[in-house]
Amino acid sequence: MDIDTIVHEEFSKMSLWMPLDAILVSQMEQQCRVYYWTIKGQRPEETLYPGGYNFILDYKRNESYHGFIFLPDFLRGRGYGRELVEARIRICKRTGMKKMIIESTNHSFWKHMGAKKKRGCIYEIGL
Repeated sequence: MDIDTIVHEEFSKMSLWMPLDAILVSQMEQQCRVYYWTIKGQRPEETLYPGGYNFILDYKRNESYHGFIFLPDFLRGRGYGRELVEARIRICKRTGMKKMIIESTNHSFWKHMGAKKKRGCIYEIGL
């Protein structure tokens, strides 16, 4: 199965998902960059891609890194961050990644997600 299909299938399982959400998969020789933007907003004027997630799948190293979750205040605290990370985990597993490397200062979120602190702001999730 190709990476585009895997990414679309996994993101579309989320409650955050809306049919007009944007997904871009940029395939390179040894890596793939995944971008997801949601249009979900509180009010109509807030539905211009207010949040999302992007990350790299590195086929040579069998790991995913440079993940960036961005959710505005009105989308926080509803479990959407968890859904985004869980979708990334499923994508990683289906594409043969062995771990996710996370750089973040949001220690409580990643601890809640079960990530292991490696050093400083570096966390890891084994797959």
